Amino acid sequence: MKRPLFTFAICMAFTSVFGQSADRKFALGINGGLSDYHGELNQKWFNMNKAYRGQLGLSGNYYLNPWFNLGLDVTVGKLGFHLPNNMGYRSDMGQANLNLKFKFNNGKWIKEDAVFQPYIFIGTGFAHYLKDKDNLNIAGTDWTGNAGLGFNIMVNEKFGFNYNLNYAYTSRDYRDHRSNGKYNDQFMIHTIGVLFPLGK
Repeated sequence: MKRPLFTFAICMAFTSVFGQSADRKFALGINGGLSDYHGELNQKWFNMNKAYRGQLGLSGNYYLNPWFNLGLDVTVGKLGFHLPNNMGYRSDMGQANLNLKFKFNNGKWIKEDAVFQPYIFIGTGFAHYLKDKDNLNIAGTDWTGNAGLGFNIMVNEKFGFNYNLNYAYTSRDYRDHRSNGKYNDQFMIHTIGVLFPLGK
């Protein structure tokens, strides 16, 4: 079973369908997904239990050269973790980050116009937390350091699918009313969406 899957992955990496390129410098995306809070109330990543998670977002990418894209990701949704007796952490949160994407489909490692287009990125941005009606957070805005990975699967030159994982390390450690004095709060946002390259 492993050999057919490996063969399929290789074919995806080297099959051409075009997509974002020097002729199609812009790409817009629409996505949805889940947040992953990591702080004093939850020390486990990918903890699917008792979490406030829904996210909606938009993305934009600008082609710099075969190796790099400049990206902008914006999401709005919920972040938090539930504890008994309604004493957890809950916040409506919006975040945006500007990032530099390193593309593996750069023409050297994988064909630039391949179906499968993986990338990694680093960037910086902010997270804005709205006041919760039950006082389960502290409202405000934090700066974030961002890093992540993802991939595009292009159906044709004008349409594709995208998966993106964005990790954010925030500038403060008390939005959940708790601080251990060691690490600031962190979160991940996982999204799946559609991608539209624009241009010639």
